[in-house]
Amino acid sequence: MTRLSGTVPSPSKSSPCIRRVTPVQRPTYELLNTGAQRYVAAGHWGSLGRMRSGCARFRPRDGRFGGVWRQDDRGGKVLERQSRRMIESGISLRGERRELTILFSDLVGFTKLSASLDPEDLNEVIGAFEQLCRRALRRFDGHLEGFHGDCVLAFFGYPAIRGDEAARAVMAALAIHEGFETQRFPQAGIVKVHSGIATGVTAVFLEDGTPRFVGEPVNLAARLQKMAGPGEILISEPTRALAGEAIETQHRGERFIKGVSDKRPIWRAVRPVQDSLKPKPIARGQTALIGREPELRVLAECWRQCLEGKGQRVVVSGEPGIGKSRLVRQFCDALSPAPRIINLRCDPRHASTAFHPFTEFLRALPRRDREAHPDAPERVQALLALISGEDGAALPSASTRGSPALAGAQTDDPAAIRRAILDQLTAFATGIAARGPTLIVLEDAHWIDPSSREFLNDLGGSLQDSRTLLLITSRHPARQEGRAVRETVLALNRLSDDDATRMLGFLLTQHQNVPSLTREICARASGLPLFIEQVALAVNQESGTQANGKGRCADPAQVLTRMPRSVQELVLIGLDQTASAKKIAQIASVIGNEFDLETLQRLVAAPPQALRRAISLLQTSGLIKPLSAPDRFAFHHALVREAAYDSLLRKDRIALHRRVAEILQRGEASGAQAGPAVAAYHYTEAGLIEEAARSRIAAAGHALECAANFEVIAHASEALALLERQPARTRETRLELAAQLLLGTALWSVEGFASTEVEKAFKRAQVLAERCGDAQQLLVAYRGLFGCFYARGRLERAAQKADKVKALAEGLRERSAHCIGHLCAGQTALWRGRLIESQTQLELSLLEYDEVDQRRRLLSFQIDPAVNAGLHLSWGLWLQGNPAQAKTCSDAALSAAREFGQPFGLAMALFWKAVLHTWLAERGVARELRRELCEIAAKHTISYLSAPATILEGEDRIDRGDHQHGIQLVTSGLRAFQSRRGGLGMPWSMSIIAEGCLRGGQIEAGTRAIATALSAVRSNQERYWEAELHRLNAELIFARPVIDQRALSRSLSRAFAVARSQNALSLQWRIEQSVSRMCANHDRDLPVFQTIGRTARISE
Repeated sequence: MTRLSGTVPSPSKSSPCIRRVTPVQRPTYELLNTGAQRYVAAGHWGSLGRMRSGCARFRPRDGRFGGVWRQDDRGGKVLERQSRRMIESGISLRGERRELTILFSDLVGFTKLSASLDPEDLNEVIGAFEQLCRRALRRFDGHLEGFHGDCVLAFFGYPAIRGDEAARAVMAALAIHEGFETQRFPQAGIVKVHSGIATGVTAVFLEDGTPRFVGEPVNLAARLQKMAGPGEILISEPTRALAGEAIETQHRGERFIKGVSDKRPIWRAVRPVQDSLKPKPIARGQTALIGREPELRVLAECWRQCLEGKGQRVVVSGEPGIGKSRLVRQFCDALSPAPRIINLRCDPRHASTAFHPFTEFLRALPRRDREAHPDAPERVQALLALISGEDGAALPSASTRGSPALAGAQTDDPAAIRRAILDQLTAFATGIAARGPTLIVLEDAHWIDPSSREFLNDLGGSLQDSRTLLLITSRHPARQEGRAVRETVLALNRLSDDDATRMLGFLLTQHQNVPSLTREICARASGLPLFIEQVALAVNQESGTQANGKGRCADPAQVLTRMPRSVQELVLIGLDQTASAKKIAQIASVIGNEFDLETLQRLVAAPPQALRRAISLLQTSGLIKPLSAPDRFAFHHALVREAAYDSLLRKDRIALHRRVAEILQRGEASGAQAGPAVAAYHYTEAGLIEEAARSRIAAAGHALECAANFEVIAHASEALALLERQPARTRETRLELAAQLLLGTALWSVEGFASTEVEKAFKRAQVLAERCGDAQQLLVAYRGLFGCFYARGRLERAAQKADKVKALAEGLRERSAHCIGHLCAGQTALWRGRLIESQTQLELSLLEYDEVDQRRRLLSFQIDPAVNAGLHLSWGLWLQGNPAQAKTCSDAALSAAREFGQPFGLAMALFWKAVLHTWLAERGVARELRRELCEIAAKHTISYLSAPATILEGEDRIDRGDHQHGIQLVTSGLRAFQSRRGGLGMPWSMSIIAEGCLRGGQIEAGTRAIATALSAVRSNQERYWEAELHRLNAELIFARPVIDQRALSRSLSRAFAVARSQNALSLQWRIEQSVSRMCANHDRDLPVFQTIGRTARISE
């Protein structure tokens, strides 16, 4: 061996000892760097850095590590050749996060020894201590950071994890203590050692290949070492828990530790219970399905019923690693003859992206098996464009929507587009199902977006008489909604001990299948199949390595001490075994559960050949799997991706997320899963708040275009949450304004006009729009607030907002703004009983209506202004005594609503027209309209109009003589409406109850109902029905055994006065009819009737 220097340096941090490797001496540590030189670090190659409160930093000065170590068959740590190739390719990360166990060992009383011993005698003590430490660390595979005077610092779990780091660190410390206490120094006597050990997440930074360790565990281990007495080893609670039964310990109570805010439990390591720890690899293989025979039988029975034309839906639920996908794969493989299979997969990044699983399926479909599906590629492409708007515009192009496949989607109305998507997806699925037995598999439904969930619920009704099985896997069981289909829920439980033992009997080799090992694996796995499989395969691989072709196997007692305690540990072991391909897995984990090679290539900047070699290695290791699309891959399990992602340093994650977001934003990678929602996720993780919020708002706008209101709410809420993280003075006002308007728009449709959350969103939007001076957005905010107060029956406040809308419209000088302004004014005027004013404003609104412009501006919550104006105008015309014109007007409004195809607008038109026909005494027509209203409200979950439909049903019951049931229905509907803060129409609803009470002889109840209604009239100024209330009150007075003539006269006079002041001729005619009936049934010469006769001029 040849030394680089002429003298032997003393073991201090300032003079490291470096030796060149020769063929004569086998090295302890071997490094392949880019210079292809091999060195052995045999001395001090680190220095103690600054110590801070709760965090210590250590950075070795010498020994350049350029890659990841692995344990070779000679016991040395060498880099694989493949690792070297990857290093040379230019892939670089700052480092990684790892759970490490840190060991500090120190000589007791070293300062006193330094003062009392001759330097040569002191060097003898230090040299013996260092030699003993190296031996112990070599034996237990510790990573020597360096010697610092009389202190040794070592790490366990770097550069590769095995799962038993805590136990190995404690055993190394015990070996150091035991070995040193047996030594005698002539001048020094017996010298004691004390040690501290701590475990936790530590950041490992690599600068030019040199590792630097940062984290609380480093500081904690140093503090524990100082607290330990002579010969003591103090360990932290995590270290004790991870070491488990391998170490005998004594609890030393809870203590405050310098630099740590709270008390920590401290333990003393006494002695090892078991010894000899070795690393083990991870592998992946196909495993027999054990313990799932009952579930397979249930699936087989469901499939048998499907073949008989009884469509089925099966939900397989269970925790991660329980075997959901494995069960589905086994079931699919066993089907003969093989059916058509549609494979769909959900993604956590797309939980708010409408129809994501179907979009991905359609993207892949034209590249696969085109002729096997009934839809031509052109139809598939048109449907894909309709869902995702991929042909360059926010909405599909006219040529796309004009495709025969999408004939129903020739509109810019969001709800119509959404309905077309649902209809076409249903047609697509049923078209495939019509050709033969079909299996639709949806995996990871716990990440499904609301629109896809709605489609699957609707699809059930379409497939219930087909030969189709819908098979869903989810971590959480979720029952279907909507139209019923035969459903079975299979909740997978963990395996029993017997089934786990059977599984191990299949997996373990003959030599390893011993009871003690089997029992321990079963105990640690707790019935989780993924853990059982991975541990068994790892044990087999280790056994094969140790046998070395001689038929021997690992000692089961030794294997027990080396066994990882979780699937996460196994995954980390597997990643470490792939050498620098681990870096590729880490970078890919930032992209997501699925990733494409083109995007990955742009991130790593490595030669394509090197990247493909790394991908191949990850595939061979079972960590990733190829997808059907070319150059697309997915992590084998979500836990693999999480482990790889969690091991990245925070700054590396941020940099990678930012780069992915930029790639998506610029469209640099054609294979990337583009979309503002995904870009928003990456911008968020990169800490670029404004860019993330902007992307979320873009995603919300895209969702709004197809009326995916739940997705709009999710994206807009996330955008607002992001903006809240910014200081108020730097917050982008226009971004928040856009998000608030989108949120209010979607909430209006989902929760109803009167929702508190709707008001909150539009109020904030009003403030922001005024701050920005944006009149266009301010008009939208005023329009939203108008809708809130209008629906609540707060007509005076609604009128104030209507005036502001009109004032803004005057300034904007746009027809669309004038149209909305006149509409708002006409609506409030109608309900306040100002019928002539209402008619004027509504007619002006229709004159200003521009169909093309209004449809361009239409938001998913709005009824088309022409439809809305026509409905209000029809009621006003009837009230003024023009029933024929009213009917014509309502017919036109309903026809327009049907043409637009917007569910909410159509439902509203059906309600208004049904009420009109009850006033026209056309009960049969009203009944049919109400039935259609109920169907649409139920199908599209329009709860805001479900309550009025119930009120109409109650009125119909009362009219047919079922008074009590009818009153109950009206009361129930009114309460449901009020629970959503709806207040408009309460006087009308109470008049129906009063009518039912009158017909049923419940005079007092009817009188109370009228009193409640008149109170609402006074408080909310809802006066259009006031004359009818006074008429009904007069009827109730007249129905009493003793007639209060003064009260009767007051009510009838008031009824006539209100009707005449409003020009409500139809209501005046009703009053006259009531007076005529009273006269016919009583003495016409009574003073009250003479007075009323003069007032009403009945003779005329």
